[in-house]
Amino acid sequence: MPAAGGIALGVHNHQPVGNFGHVIEQAFEQAYGPFLDTLERFPNVKMNFHTSGPLLEWMKSARPEYIKRLGQLAQSGQVEIVGGAYWEPILSVLPEADQRAQIKRMQLEIEQLFAVKARGFWLAERIWEPHLPRVLAEEGVDYVMLDDSHFLGAGFSPDSLHDYYLSEEGGRSVAIFPISRELRYLIPFRPIEELEKHLDQLPEEGLGVLFDDGEKFGLWRGTHDHCYGEGYLKRLFDFLSQREDRPTCLFSEWLDARPAAGSAYLPTGSYQEMGEWSLPAKAAERFNGLSERLGESPEKSPFLRGGFWRNFFVKYPESHWMHKRMLLASRRCDEVTNRPMALREQARDQVLQSQCNCAYWHGLFGGLYLPHLPQAVFERIVRAEAIVHPAAYRIEELDMDMDGHQEIFWSSPHAQLFLKPDDGGSVREIDFLEKPFPLSNVLSRRREFYHRHVAEALSPDEDSSLSIHDVKSAKEKGLEKLLIYDPYTRAGLEERFFEAGVEAAPYDGGLFDTRAWRFKAELPDSPDDELILRGCRRDLKIEKRLAWEDEGRTLRVAYLLEYIGETEKNLTFASGWNFNFLAPEAHDRRFRADGKDLAEPQLRSRGWADPASQFELRDEWAGLSVFLEGRDLRIWREPIETVSMSEDGFERVYQGSWIAVCTSVTLAKGNPLQFEYRLRMEKH
Repeated sequence: MPAAGGIALGVHNHQPVGNFGHVIEQAFEQAYGPFLDTLERFPNVKMNFHTSGPLLEWMKSARPEYIKRLGQLAQSGQVEIVGGAYWEPILSVLPEADQRAQIKRMQLEIEQLFAVKARGFWLAERIWEPHLPRVLAEEGVDYVMLDDSHFLGAGFSPDSLHDYYLSEEGGRSVAIFPISRELRYLIPFRPIEELEKHLDQLPEEGLGVLFDDGEKFGLWRGTHDHCYGEGYLKRLFDFLSQREDRPTCLFSEWLDARPAAGSAYLPTGSYQEMGEWSLPAKAAERFNGLSERLGESPEKSPFLRGGFWRNFFVKYPESHWMHKRMLLASRRCDEVTNRPMALREQARDQVLQSQCNCAYWHGLFGGLYLPHLPQAVFERIVRAEAIVHPAAYRIEELDMDMDGHQEIFWSSPHAQLFLKPDDGGSVREIDFLEKPFPLSNVLSRRREFYHRHVAEALSPDEDSSLSIHDVKSAKEKGLEKLLIYDPYTRAGLEERFFEAGVEAAPYDGGLFDTRAWRFKAELPDSPDDELILRGCRRDLKIEKRLAWEDEGRTLRVAYLLEYIGETEKNLTFASGWNFNFLAPEAHDRRFRADGKDLAEPQLRSRGWADPASQFELRDEWAGLSVFLEGRDLRIWREPIETVSMSEDGFERVYQGSWIAVCTSVTLAKGNPLQFEYRLRMEKH
């Protein structure tokens, strides 16, 4: 490496676990493939590449020639392959054994695919916590890349961030290269002339660092035409190849040629936008208002950081639950010693896959709001548990989600559920083990900071913004009518009371509900016994009796209502579930009653089903059905639809359906009422 300064360019290419094949195909055709095609035409432009494990898995089978070409560039010295955690988790929120397993898996894969050793490490979403250097160093990692905001928040001056620093924990250190926020916003969104001006202002022997999403070079809205049709990427590489005073370089070259600029102890954090996204809506509004008042002054920007990534576990209870379920599955894999090693390794791999970060949070992209991503996580969690724990009746009390209250885990040979007695005696999760299929992957409707802009959004044709940070469009009109927010986190076995003869039984309606009640649980002594939940409030006592039937494919639900008030009441009682079969308009997923499709069978439909003895949610694509069975059941159904932000603007997303089993009741003192139905799961 000459004494002159340099520029280290890198791309991070990633697709989540569980993403659709056609989406990955599109990303390859519009971004990953054309980018490599262009780079190969400029052999003196050096580039650092990170490709996540989920994307490598797809490429190995669908595009092996891409891996071969990338390996040839690595062997020639034009490309450096950067490692990471294989299934792209947020490393700091994993058990240490899982951290090491993720790192080792990627290192081994890189050696096998590219015949090189990965010295660098991509931290998913640049999530940094100060304890990480020890594990990284012990696993052979030499350097990582973090945003300059990490350094600025620790008090470093902007002028000092053109070299790498060392950070340590327990006497083990790693090098950290600061990623330039300005370069992230310049490339590829601004003219080359602005980039040239920026590079001319860098210290003569300093390093400019860009390491960012590869999808911004072709997949994000408008960038394919911009980068390839209009030739931006060719012009960029042509410009860089002529900068003899600041050549492109590999991170390892710079690391080996120069000593560190000093030590750095950085606070917990990520890139600036993540700090805002992780805040609850009201806090984000206050943060944004403060930012607007202070402006983009260098004096305030580093210290106005918002929240940090783990806040998503508070902002979204669904993310919190999913994370704690993953941790439980990981512990269960560790605790099992009586299963063959091959099966235990299969289960462990499923857990590692379930740690892919995208489903656990939401920012500019859908993430948690895209139901197929959490679905993929839960499927792997349930599959891992089924491998290490053969089908059997089991019951256990544990504070799985670490909220200070005991949950009840109850399984049969074919299904399992988690009950929360303190939360209305609700079923927080129910899984069909034969597939496996998590039925309760449902996201509640809640206010987001960006909802204030939905009503004024433009159509996609009117919004000409190129950067996804500036998108102000909506995929359809009228989305503001969907900005309705749920009073609770969605669950199953939720009770509502409505006026008699109501025209609808909506989730957010009714005279009162039981979610705020605390139920006492009586656990069964044997598989044939009932699990009993008893709750009481004001003038009403409710007893829920649950039992597994049909070898555990069927959950019998029986209610005993005892009214202790003085005034007789005629009401509609509803026992409701929230289920998600993912595709609201698909012909192979629909509602049926007594073996026939409803007049409006799509999952997005709303209304009453005619009284029937059997109501079915049928999923022919996954090969399963859920039946609600009883005598003359009245079923109300309605979709759960959220409005979320994506790279293409605001969009409607189906999060499942509220299915309420309703009956007319007369509450009178001394006249206890009983009501019963069955929830049956069946594999096609």
